[in-house]
Order: sequence, then structure tokens, then C-alpha cells
Amino acid sequence: MVRVAAVPVLVFLAALASFGSSSVAEDPLDALPLGIVCESDSGLTVAYLNNVATDGVALYLSTDRRQGAKVTPDGTVEPLPTMRPAACYGQTIEQLREKRLTIEMTR
Repeated sequence: MVRVAAVPVLVFLAALASFGSSSVAEDPLDALPLGIVCESDSGLTVAYLNNVATDGVALYLSTDRRQGAKVTPDGTVEPLPTMRPAACYGQTIEQLREKRLTIEMTR
């Protein structure tokens, strides 16, 4: 006979019950684009959403991982420590959207 601990099951059920309620934080994927386009001295680079940390910072990387950026929770695009200068740094996601320099996703 397999015993199932009651506490983890209750925690899971409580989390499931709260899913979709107003107390659940907004899904970061609803606010972030799938990709951002940055212009640098070497041309245009598209960096794609790689992950979103628990603190809300999003990491964008190009497919060759040579260029990338982080997006802070307030939407500001910042360079990663080893990245070349690019025109998108210092701008917000909304500014990039206005310039049509984002790739949006629909779910």
C-alpha cells in the first residue's frame, strides 16, 4: 500500500484553488515580448527571451549567445556585463515597442 502525505496534497490543492484568482501575480509572459531587436556596430541582433527570474528580471540572449540584455521589472533594457554597446540599452520595452523593435508572442 502506498501512503501519500496529506500536507503536500493539501498545499497543492490550496495552490490549485488560488490559480486564476486576483491574488495571483500577473504572468510576466503577458508583459514581455518574445524577442527584442538591438542595433550595434556589427548590425542588427535579435535577442530572444531566455528566462525570467523570481525577482522579475528577464534575460534575453541571441541564438549565438554573443549578444544579450536583461530587462528589469520596470521594463528597462540593460546590458549584460560582457556585451558590446547596443542602441536598445537604456530604453524601455515600451519604447522598443513604439519603434517596432520587439517580437510579440500570442498565447
